[in-house]
Parts: sequence; C-alpha cells; structure tokens
Amino acid sequence: MEFLSRTGTLGKAFGVVGGYIVGSAELIDVIRSYAPGFIFTTSLPPSVVAGAQTSIAYQKSHLGDRRLQHLNVRTVKSRFAEMDIPVVPNPSHIVPVLVGDAELAKKASDLLLLKYGIYVQSINYPTVPVGHERLRITPSPGHNVKQMEHLLQATDAVFTELGIKRNSEWQALAATATTDDPSKILEVNQARGILELLSTHVGDGLTERLWTDEQLGLLNGSAPSMLVDSTHTPVVGEEALLVAKARLAHLLPRDADAQPAAASNKPSNGNTDKAGFLDVMAAKRVKKTVPLDQPVELFDRKPRRAASAQA
Repeated sequence: MEFLSRTGTLGKAFGVVGGYIVGSAELIDVIRSYAPGFIFTTSLPPSVVAGAQTSIAYQKSHLGDRRLQHLNVRTVKSRFAEMDIPVVPNPSHIVPVLVGDAELAKKASDLLLLKYGIYVQSINYPTVPVGHERLRITPSPGHNVKQMEHLLQATDAVFTELGIKRNSEWQALAATATTDDPSKILEVNQARGILELLSTHVGDGLTERLWTDEQLGLLNGSAPSMLVDSTHTPVVGEEALLVAKARLAHLLPRDADAQPAAASNKPSNGNTDKAGFLDVMAAKRVKKTVPLDQPVELFDRKPRRAASAQA
C-alpha cells in the first residue's frame, strides 16, 4: 500500500528544530490551507534549514553514529534481560523499561536522578495505557561502557528499593489461580496483559530489528568500537564532513582560506576543505564528552537540549 503522507522530526538525530511532512501536492496544499498547526507556525529560519541539510548530508554519508547507537542499545537490552528487568520488545533505539504503575514510575525516575545522577523520564497515560507505565531510556552513540554500567546497576538498585516487579514476578503473578478477591483479580489480569506484552520476541516480524548484524558490521569486523570511558569519543567521519560542508558552500565566505588558523583544529594550508566552519564543529564534537557529574545529559530521550543549555 502506498503511503498517504509521512512526517519526521529534525529535533533529535539531526540536532536542530522543526519537522517535515511528505505527501502529494494536493495533500500538502490542503495542509497549508486548513491545518491550524501550520497556519499559525512561523517558517524555519534559513540557518536552521541549512543546519538540517548539512546534518542530513553528514548522516547519509557516515554510518558510525547509528551503528554505535544500536550496538549500545543491544548491550543495554541484553544486560537488563540478565537482571530480570522487563523491557518492552521493540525494534527501535528506545529501551522501554516496564514498571506497570504510574506512581512507582515517577518515584523511580526521581530516585534515579536524585540518588544516582541519571535523568530518565517516566512515561504514563495517555502516552501508554494504564498499567503499562514505564521508564524510557535512550542510549546514544556518545554514551560509554562505564556510563551504561552505571545506568544498569542504578536501575537494578531502584527496582529493588521500590519493589518494582521483575520479569519472573510478573510471570508468577500471571500464573496465579483466579480468586474471588476483586483487587487480586485486577492484579492478575494486569500481570497477564503485561506478560503478553513482554512475550513478543524480536525477530517475529512485528519487532524485527532495524539493523541486522551485517549492517552493524558484526559479521565482517567493521563494527565501531564501543567507548570505554569519557576519554574516548565517537569517531568523526572526515569524508562525511566534506560532503556536509559542500551543502554549505553557497553560505560560507569565499575567502575561507584567509580565516585565522586558530579557527580550525588543523594547520591552515590554504586548502578550504581543511579550514572553516565544519572543521571547528568537528573539533568541538571530538572533544565533547558526557561526564557522570552532569545528570541531565544521561539517558534523556532528548539529551541534545541539555547539552545545548550548557553551551
């Protein structure tokens, strides 16, 4: 079936703001004429559009960030399974840790922040059905092994401290014989519904992984190395930077080679491909880390905002 329209956001992986909708000329014309959200929305500034074009060009030419993110996601999901912590199966980069109670989910989120310095949002109704409340965790390519282990151990401790049910406890409750106690009946029915939710396995066609082992480079040894600690940073795709820079050629000054050499992390030799705006951004990206003492940058589903707030 052909799609009628598709929408997307520029505010996450592409690091800017705004979004887009794709469809037929007729559909776009209807949206322009009748959609209140569009009629009262200011157009994106040219600088934001240029940034989005550049970011898209970079990500299309460099797979390292996306590969590393999905390797981190696989690691976190498998470690949670070892800890008997329930994760709702899904193919995306989101790790939904099931709690099953709105109050407990909020307490878990608060405890992770106040006691362990980790910011993870709790997701409640109406975003998810009542009884399916969860913590939404999003590992990024910038998170290292040390940070992920800190997250795993902290979540395990919070589950124990608050008495949040684990996989085995939901299974035991779901197997409980039916009683005449109304409150117990509700609890057992919730457990059976959750067990059905958790029993969907990745690879069954419904939750197929977005990235195969071959695409991640696990079969030929080309997979990116996971970051060990804050002294390691993601590898920047130099060739992708040049492709992205080409998208800004009409906006950059023509005398780029006359800019001070200090503006680049490389010696200026008159080659415009090695000086200028994107080289500065690459230098900043290489030096950027996510220290453990800055909790709002850890495992938030929108860590970009926290990082930019401190810039």
